[in-house]
Amino acid sequence: MKKAWALLLLLALLLTGCAPARPGPAPVPEPMDVSAALTLTLHRDGRDYGPYTMLTPDYNLTQAKSASLSPAEAPGEAAEWITVTQGQQSWTVYPGSPMTVLAADGYYASQASYSSILLAFYALENICLGPISFACAGQGEQALREYVQTALPARFVQYAPGSPFTCRDYVPVSVSEEPMRSGLAQGTIRFAATAGTDFYPYSISGQVSKGAGAYAGKVIVQTQVVLERHSDGRWYAIPSGEDTYAAVERYPASDEAYLDPTAAEEASAYLDTLAEYVAARETGDDLQTLVDLADRFCRSLLAIPLSGRLDFGLGLFCTPEALKLTGMGYLKNNALDRRADTLTGALTDPVVFTAATVQGDRAMVYHSRIQIYFQRDETGAWRICDVTVPYAGQ
Repeated sequence: MKKAWALLLLLALLLTGCAPARPGPAPVPEPMDVSAALTLTLHRDGRDYGPYTMLTPDYNLTQAKSASLSPAEAPGEAAEWITVTQGQQSWTVYPGSPMTVLAADGYYASQASYSSILLAFYALENICLGPISFACAGQGEQALREYVQTALPARFVQYAPGSPFTCRDYVPVSVSEEPMRSGLAQGTIRFAATAGTDFYPYSISGQVSKGAGAYAGKVIVQTQVVLERHSDGRWYAIPSGEDTYAAVERYPASDEAYLDPTAAEEASAYLDTLAEYVAARETGDDLQTLVDLADRFCRSLLAIPLSGRLDFGLGLFCTPEALKLTGMGYLKNNALDRRADTLTGALTDPVVFTAATVQGDRAMVYHSRIQIYFQRDETGAWRICDVTVPYAGQ
């Protein structure tokens, strides 16, 4: 409890800058501008991967169309290239050193690194594919077996070949179920595969060992899996640490003695702006609308405990089911600790999301600390249907 009080006091000081109280509430922050967003599509061996949206342009990508270009010849028939789109502009990059770039007015040579652009695409693809989900009528071990035998290898096939997030020659090895609360399935799975030395996220977690016997020449991966069943009947993979932190589905209580009055007033004033904003939100799949909703949702996670208004209704943003899911429980229970890092930032600082994807009536907006999933409701407006905190418990 002392740790939570200390964090709360620290946030209050950061928000006020240790300065005298200002008259009136703080201004509502400007939304993040996504007009510079880039869309990437990889074309390889007759198949397209993407398009995926990068909200904050990568230097290596923008460098590919920089003024340092020199005229070049067409690369001829190519088995691979990447299309990059920004607003009404589009350019295509081909492998090579120097790399060939096709712009609106012809072909150019660029000293930008094609491998760096490809790595940026792989990272973006991994984000935009979202969590693994699958249908399974069974519970517990049955769901885990369906995950390791069908859903996980199906995800590996979705990745572009060569991605450090995928593998070849996949073989399920074993499943071991562990006790879990209702609606969840947890266990340890093992599988064998042929993979590169950088097989993310498994290799960085020390979960990869060399295979022997029937699995000689492959790697053996052992990892824990937690699955949550949603009202659509599908199971969704979630970070295993989320369940540990979601046991208490409410914000931690705040001691009013540690609340800075000015910070509390500013936070409360911000919450008062949300109902009108959400009521006026636009329908459709406009990327700016999705990012703005995600921005205000994250700020509300900071403003609620700061204001002391713990009964503030997140149903403004979310579907009724979303409020009951493990990811939301984690956010609400762990809100105080997360306010001290980059999840929400300060109340008036920008929340910078780095990637997004829109697929029909589903969408996702990504920050390094949180992925926010949306679905369209019956009125055509976007509502949050789930959240995932990728590094929960770490």
